[in-house]
Amino acid sequence: MGAISPHALKGLKVCGITVPENERLPLQVVEADFKMADKIIALDEYEHRPLMGKDFSQWTNAIEYWMIHDIDQTYPSVALRQLEQELTQLIESLINL
Repeated sequence: MGAISPHALKGLKVCGITVPENERLPLQVVEADFKMADKIIALDEYEHRPLMGKDFSQWTNAIEYWMIHDIDQTYPSVALRQLEQELTQLIESLINL
């Protein structure tokens, strides 16, 4: 597995978005990441809220959780469609600020 899920890469390709092949692997989030962020979004609240509570409890309620399950609980095509819908809504809300 590379830096980005092959399912995500396939979904991006369908949308006409290409990703450089030399993408770095994900990094572990640190406190400074939260302090710099204007908006914090996590997927699958059931999975990520407890992790946030354990490691970054002061940020748990500042996070907007999108109920998009990982592919161990849903089909990649379903998760990608849900993610696209959430991103579209986010973009529209930012445009209308």
